[in-house]
Amino acid sequence: MLRDVYAMADDRHVAISASTSRHQRDLVGLAGGNEGSDDARVMAWIAARPQAEVVATLVERRIPVAPVNSIEHLLADPHLRDRASLARG
Repeated sequence: MLRDVYAMADDRHVAISASTSRHQRDLVGLAGGNEGSDDARVMAWIAARPQAEVVATLVERRIPVAPVNSIEHLLADPHLRDRASLARG
């Protein structure tokens, strides 16, 4: 089961939960592997790409993924800023 938080090429992270056999097969296929491949190939594929690319690719293939945001990224998010969702202390 491929379920973890992975580091990206742009020093950001994503949370991936490839819990079903289809999710796992598709994720390993994206990384150029085949069934039975270990996490190393997937981790290398993820680590070589920026967060936005991995999120878009996995969302397109319906593999559960979410960006992991730092405080700095949240404070810079225009949507959160416009809604006054965060306050500086």
